[in-house]
Amino acid sequence: MHTTPQFLGSLFNDLGSLGESSSQPQLIKPPQSDTQKLSSKFDRMETFLKDSGFNSVGEFLTILFYNPSHLSGESDPRGSCHAKAVSCFLQRRNKIKMSDIISLIYKHKHSVPLLASPLYSERHASFSPSVTASEIFHVRPSLFTWAINLVANHIHREIYDLTSKDDDVHLRASTNG
Repeated sequence: MHTTPQFLGSLFNDLGSLGESSSQPQLIKPPQSDTQKLSSKFDRMETFLKDSGFNSVGEFLTILFYNPSHLSGESDPRGSCHAKAVSCFLQRRNKIKMSDIISLIYKHKHSVPLLASPLYSERHASFSPSVTASEIFHVRPSLFTWAINLVANHIHREIYDLTSKDDDVHLRASTNG
């Protein structure tokens, strides 16, 4: 048998004595289906996007993932809920993972230019070492370019570290032919 803690029981009794009739039917919402829950979340998202004051989803994400620790001398303007929510997400302490989000973004139908788009060349721009991710408008080729540049920079640092330690050490390539 479940009992209500005494302080909560007295609180509920006090609420009942505020003129509310105990004979009024209680309004209990019936359980929602997964489809109804998702529909409700889409409705809330629509309201949020209309009323948020952000000019774009990109601006929202920029504010959401603001990282004050890399800026010298600035205090953290985020609230504790904001900081904790981002921290939990980035440290994989919730069900949704960054890989889930990246996959949704990468596979989104608007993440790549259409065949008839004047930006169609972006589809192949990600293979060019002379193009940076910030120069590409669509997300899919931009993400690909960002990842390639990240790996290339890491490889260049590793090569530099291997070859710059000692003047007598040289990296040499050889073939078996």
